[in-house]
Amino acid sequence: MLFFSAVVVVGSCKGDDISEEIPDFDPNRKPDSGEGDGEVPSWINQDMPVVLITTENGAAITSKTEYIKGNAQIIDSRAKYSETKVVGGPMQIRGRGNTTWGEPKKPYRIKFDEKVKVLGMDKNRDWVLVSNYCDKSLVRNLIAMEISKQLGFSWTIQLIPVEVYLNNEYIGMYCICPQKEVANHRIDIAEDGMFFELDKSHDDEYHFRSSVCKIPVNIKYPEAPTDSLKKAARDLYKAFETALYGNNFKSETEGYAKYIDVDSFIKYYIIEELSYNIDGKCCKSTFLTKEPGKKLEMYFVWDFDRAFGNCNYFNQYYPKLDNGPTGFHTRDYLSDYIVDGVNYGNYGKGWYFRLFQDPAFVRRVQRMWNENYPFLRTIPSIIDKYVAEMGEEKIARNFERWQILGKYVSPQTKPYPETHAGEIDKLKYYYNTRLVWLNEELNKL
Repeated sequence: MLFFSAVVVVGSCKGDDISEEIPDFDPNRKPDSGEGDGEVPSWINQDMPVVLITTENGAAITSKTEYIKGNAQIIDSRAKYSETKVVGGPMQIRGRGNTTWGEPKKPYRIKFDEKVKVLGMDKNRDWVLVSNYCDKSLVRNLIAMEISKQLGFSWTIQLIPVEVYLNNEYIGMYCICPQKEVANHRIDIAEDGMFFELDKSHDDEYHFRSSVCKIPVNIKYPEAPTDSLKKAARDLYKAFETALYGNNFKSETEGYAKYIDVDSFIKYYIIEELSYNIDGKCCKSTFLTKEPGKKLEMYFVWDFDRAFGNCNYFNQYYPKLDNGPTGFHTRDYLSDYIVDGVNYGNYGKGWYFRLFQDPAFVRRVQRMWNENYPFLRTIPSIIDKYVAEMGEEKIARNFERWQILGKYVSPQTKPYPETHAGEIDKLKYYYNTRLVWLNEELNKL
């Protein structure tokens, strides 16, 4: 693995002062408890924020369960996101992610000792650095959040591109964002509400398979559910799925609509189907809430680095599908992918396969799709905007550090463009082709 000192990396960007290396700084330094009064290092002068991380004794971050101590400073040298140019302080850091933790460019979770207002976002202790290693366009998660915001999910995660230095070593361009947790301005639900993640990895202590569709459910909040709450969660999913697959499933009062916020389920469907997300079938990275007096709600979306044409193994698990850009995935998923006696439907029976058997649900999908289609057509120009804001020099710096352009990085589809511009062209071609196909096919239903 190539190593770049601070001088070499910063010197590759025109206009940067290369006369000094990144200075060592006190691990206990905290600019005004996260409000910020620190000085901007003289070598940092750019629109994109910079994150400086030091760990205690320069320790390597090798675990995604065990935190190590350190210090982090987030520097917005031109005050693009906030009037406060420097925030941060003592923190703990660990790895995060499932598949992404196994990649060379690691994602991280940061927990500050005190709440910090990062780049204009609401104060909190918990933050995430998303690596985007397998997404060589660097923008798939960003455009997904633009679509999320347009559709009107209860929460859209704000992602801000940053450059990151770990123990004085440049480690690439990341996105910083809030941790997915129950808190004000995040998953902002009632204290006696519940927060679930559908994920076959079962990372949480309490998890179960729903009794009818065998969907993998993890209780994320409360962190220590009582026995009665565990039973209530099981009963909730059983009641919903029993109604969904019952004879009276189309009824507004006795069918699936009795249990779910239908509009939120449609929003989820649109973004997951449009992006052709391999996880868009309620088996991974799917997040729901349930509050007293309210229905099950798809509260937000997450994890699109393998979406928008960046996954090459659809037909490995789903023999009826290819890798796009045409075809229904989220709509048609269920447990009947059986070829030569092998059942490929080990993620559970699909909800959307049944929902689309209700003409009223189909009409609502079409209506929401058509209302948002004019915006969806603007995504290619939004991609261009993000690329321009990142800047050619910073993009080049990332791929100088991680020399993967023109090479296969799992699970990328062919071809493998040798330039970032080629990756962007490939993404836009896939997106435009899928958008046109899906617009035609949805409106035929």
